[in-house]
Amino acid sequence: MILADAQVEPALLSNTLIIVMFVISAGAGIGGIYSSFFKKSEKREVTFGFEPASKAEFEKHIISNSERHAQLFEKIEDAKRIAAEVADENYREMTTHVSGINRELGAIAADNKTQSKWLEGIDKKLTDLAKEIK
Repeated sequence: MILADAQVEPALLSNTLIIVMFVISAGAGIGGIYSSFFKKSEKREVTFGFEPASKAEFEKHIISNSERHAQLFEKIEDAKRIAAEVADENYREMTTHVSGINRELGAIAADNKTQSKWLEGIDKKLTDLAKEIK
Protein backbone atom coordinates (compact mmCIF):
# COMPACT_ATOMS: atom_id res chain seq x y z
CA MET A 1 0.00 0.00 0.00
CA ILE A 2 1.31 3.37 -0.98
CA LEU A 3 1.13 6.18 1.52
CA ALA A 4 -0.55 8.45 -1.02
CA ASP A 5 -3.38 5.94 -1.38
CA ALA A 6 -4.00 5.78 2.36
CA GLN A 7 -7.15 7.43 3.55
CA VAL A 8 -7.40 8.94 6.99
CA GLU A 9 -10.73 9.39 8.65
CA PRO A 10 -11.38 13.03 9.63
CA ALA A 11 -12.60 12.10 13.14
CA LEU A 12 -9.38 10.17 13.81
CA LEU A 13 -7.24 13.05 12.58
CA SER A 14 -9.05 15.66 14.71
CA ASN A 15 -8.90 13.42 17.81
CA THR A 16 -5.17 12.84 17.27
CA LEU A 17 -4.51 16.59 16.95
CA ILE A 18 -6.53 17.32 20.11
CA ILE A 19 -4.57 14.69 22.05
CA VAL A 20 -1.20 16.05 20.82
CA MET A 21 -2.15 19.62 21.79
CA PHE A 22 -3.33 18.45 25.21
CA VAL A 23 -0.05 16.59 25.84
CA ILE A 24 2.00 19.67 24.83
CA SER A 25 -0.01 22.07 27.04
CA ALA A 26 0.06 19.63 29.97
CA GLY A 27 3.85 19.34 29.60
CA ALA A 28 4.25 23.10 29.55
CA GLY A 29 2.05 23.44 32.63
CA ILE A 30 3.94 20.77 34.55
CA GLY A 31 7.27 22.36 33.54
CA GLY A 32 6.09 25.74 34.81
CA ILE A 33 4.93 24.28 38.12
CA TYR A 34 8.20 22.41 38.56
CA SER A 35 10.34 25.47 37.86
CA SER A 36 8.36 27.65 40.24
CA PHE A 37 8.36 25.21 43.18
CA PHE A 38 11.45 23.06 42.93
CA LYS A 39 14.03 25.20 41.20
CA LYS A 40 16.09 27.33 43.58
CA SER A 41 15.86 31.00 42.78
CA GLU A 42 19.02 33.02 42.54
CA LYS A 43 19.47 35.98 44.82
CA ARG A 44 19.85 39.17 42.90
CA GLU A 45 21.69 42.11 44.31
CA VAL A 46 21.55 45.60 42.94
CA THR A 47 24.53 47.88 43.33
CA PHE A 48 25.00 51.46 42.30
CA GLY A 49 28.20 52.96 41.03
CA PHE A 50 28.01 55.91 43.41
CA GLU A 51 31.11 57.13 45.11
CA PRO A 52 30.67 59.87 47.66
CA ALA A 53 32.94 62.89 47.33
CA SER A 54 35.81 63.36 49.73
CA LYS A 55 35.56 66.05 52.37
CA ALA A 56 38.07 68.24 50.52
CA GLU A 57 36.09 67.99 47.27
CA PHE A 58 32.85 68.72 49.12
CA GLU A 59 34.31 71.81 50.82
CA LYS A 60 35.71 72.98 47.46
CA HIS A 61 32.22 72.57 46.01
CA ILE A 62 30.70 74.57 48.88
CA ILE A 63 33.19 77.41 48.36
CA SER A 64 32.51 77.41 44.61
CA ASN A 65 28.75 77.50 45.22
CA SER A 66 28.99 80.31 47.76
CA GLU A 67 31.10 82.37 45.32
CA ARG A 68 28.60 81.76 42.54
CA HIS A 69 25.71 82.67 44.85
CA ALA A 70 27.47 85.88 45.84
CA GLN A 71 27.91 86.77 42.15
CA LEU A 72 24.25 86.06 41.44
CA PHE A 73 23.06 88.10 44.43
CA GLU A 74 25.29 90.97 43.27
CA LYS A 75 23.71 90.82 39.80
CA ILE A 76 20.25 90.78 41.35
CA GLU A 77 21.05 93.84 43.49
CA ASP A 78 22.43 95.66 40.41
CA ALA A 79 19.24 94.87 38.50
CA LYS A 80 17.13 96.14 41.44
CA ARG A 81 19.16 99.37 41.63
CA ILE A 82 18.88 99.98 37.87
CA ALA A 83 15.14 99.28 37.93
CA ALA A 84 14.67 101.71 40.84
CA GLU A 85 16.67 104.41 39.02
CA VAL A 86 14.61 103.96 35.85
CA ALA A 87 11.37 104.04 37.86
CA ASP A 88 12.46 107.23 39.64
CA GLU A 89 13.40 108.89 36.34
CA ASN A 90 10.06 107.90 34.81
CA TYR A 91 8.24 109.28 37.87
CA ARG A 92 10.12 112.61 37.62
CA GLU A 93 9.32 112.89 33.90
CA MET A 94 5.67 112.08 34.55
CA THR A 95 5.30 114.60 37.38
CA THR A 96 7.00 117.30 35.23
CA HIS A 97 4.61 116.53 32.39
CA VAL A 98 1.54 116.54 34.67
CA SER A 99 2.67 119.84 36.26
CA GLY A 100 2.93 121.37 32.79
CA ILE A 101 -0.57 120.16 31.94
CA ASN A 102 -1.89 121.62 35.23
CA ARG A 103 -0.30 125.01 34.42
CA GLU A 104 -1.85 124.95 30.94
CA LEU A 105 -5.26 124.04 32.38
CA GLY A 106 -4.95 126.90 34.89
CA ALA A 107 -4.15 129.34 32.09
CA ILE A 108 -7.08 128.07 30.04
CA ALA A 109 -9.38 128.43 33.06
CA ALA A 110 -8.18 132.02 33.62
CA ASP A 111 -8.73 132.82 29.92
CA ASN A 112 -12.17 131.24 30.13
CA LYS A 113 -13.04 133.44 33.14
CA THR A 114 -11.88 136.53 31.31
CA GLN A 115 -13.87 135.58 28.21
CA SER A 116 -16.94 134.83 30.35
CA LYS A 117 -16.76 138.32 31.96
CA TRP A 118 -16.24 139.92 28.55
CA LEU A 119 -19.23 137.99 27.10
CA GLU A 120 -21.37 138.98 30.11
CA GLY A 121 -20.47 142.60 29.48
CA ILE A 122 -21.37 142.31 25.79
CA ASP A 123 -24.59 140.51 26.69
CA LYS A 124 -25.54 143.28 29.15
CA LYS A 125 -24.80 145.98 26.57
CA LEU A 126 -26.83 144.13 23.92
CA THR A 127 -29.69 143.70 26.38
CA ASP A 128 -29.59 147.42 27.27
CA LEU A 129 -29.45 148.32 23.57
CA ALA A 130 -32.42 146.08 22.82
CA LYS A 131 -34.39 147.79 25.61
CA GLU A 132 -33.58 151.24 24.23
CA ILE A 133 -34.69 150.25 20.74
CA LYS A 134 -38.11 149.04 21.91
